[in-house]
Amino acid sequence: MARETLCDGCRAPDADGNFVRFGIMVPLDYCTKCAPIVEKYLGDRDELHERVAVKWETESKALREALVAAHPGFGLPDDF
Repeated sequence: MARETLCDGCRAPDADGNFVRFGIMVPLDYCTKCAPIVEKYLGDRDELHERVAVKWETESKALREALVAAHPGFGLPDDF
């Protein structure tokens, strides 16, 4: 007996069986109606990651510069 595959978004079977798979560690299958929703979410999450990464780099650099200014010659772990 064949197993019916359900969309991991709306939980409905895709009549055409055209699922799009997303994920590496936990791959999930989405129907053609839900796939664009997941694509938008993943894109928005990637943009958020980029904004946070830029803020992290900028503020980390400022912290390092303030410490070095207050304590000239002070070494820090992973100082490169």
